[in-house]
Amino acid sequence: VQAEVFKNFQFTEHDPVNGGMVRAREQAKFYYPVCFIEPMQRNQPAFGFDLNARLETLLTAVDAAQAIATPPSQLIQEHQHGPGFIVYLPIFNGPVPATVAARRAANIGFVAAVFRIADLVGPALAHQTGLHVTLRDAADTAPAAYVSPSDGGAAPSRLLSACEFSLPFAGREWRIVFTPTAGFVTGGHAWQSWAVLVVGLALTALLS
Repeated sequence: VQAEVFKNFQFTEHDPVNGGMVRAREQAKFYYPVCFIEPMQRNQPAFGFDLNARLETLLTAVDAAQAIATPPSQLIQEHQHGPGFIVYLPIFNGPVPATVAARRAANIGFVAAVFRIADLVGPALAHQTGLHVTLRDAADTAPAAYVSPSDGGAAPSRLLSACEFSLPFAGREWRIVFTPTAGFVTGGHAWQSWAVLVVGLALTALLS
């Protein structure tokens, strides 16, 4: 990379102390640097980032020979925004090998798709009047990855219970919780709209 385009290119990692990027530590086996990224200007901080920090997700993708998503986290290139996640699809040197050991030996890299959660689900979940919506990774104990904008501090409805749905996507399971407020009941909303919303999200995930 240095010889072809970027003479100052280096492998980097995130420094949890100062929040910036520093030269990556030496690795015993492999580096997994981000070498091709678009658009470059917006994603400059991630260029050269060593994905050993996400090795568990990478190896899961290789072993399964399918696209696997990371848990939700703060994106390296998005300091000012909410959490996101990355889906990694392994690339092999030739056809996909039949065994896990052969897949690891034949793996030559990954194609990655980066998603900012608020941008991904906000258009569908942010404007559900009378509903408080949360989205979280089922295996993550951290706070919800997405919380719909406040509905004027409306209290939960005493007549309707919260409803929870599971949404499998790229090797992970997401939980969507809809909590109706008093405004939802007085507004005369139909419960069928929930089903339409969830089915739409599920179809979007399956077709992506």
